Amino acid sequence: MEPVARRVLAAFLFACVLFSALPLALMRLPFSDWEPLRLQLEQLPDRFAPDYPRFLEDVRRLTPPGAPIAIVARIPDPNYRFTYPYFRAKYLMPDREILPLFDPDGRPLAKYLDRSRALAAWGMDFPDPRFRTVWTGRGGVLKERVP
Repeated sequence: MEPVARRVLAAFLFACVLFSALPLALMRLPFSDWEPLRLQLEQLPDRFAPDYPRFLEDVRRLTPPGAPIAIVARIPDPNYRFTYPYFRAKYLMPDREILPLFDPDGRPLAKYLDRSRALAAWGMDFPDPRFRTVWTGRGGVLKERVP
């Protein structure tokens, strides 16, 4: 038997042994419909704030690229109420400079409010005389710095 044929036969036999040891469910995996799982995983980060991503889409549409935007949101989950708004906004608006108004422990970060040109508040209003409201919707408000 030729060396190439021997290698092909060995690879085939190895694959047969390998696949015979796998459960049938794993063999079906490559041929499964992944769309329901993808949709479920896509919505998983927003289970505590399902409207927040749509609010951020509108904020992104209404602000220029590179704009420094201060983010604040009222999130019902106590474990993520200060970190989720910032990290989700960074993920969904990568072409904007996202500035958190609170650190992970809930302490205010006034230096970022001073730097921002816009203020996006979701699930709450954040009154500040330096900003005026330019848009409301999807459970939030977008404000811009008063010149």
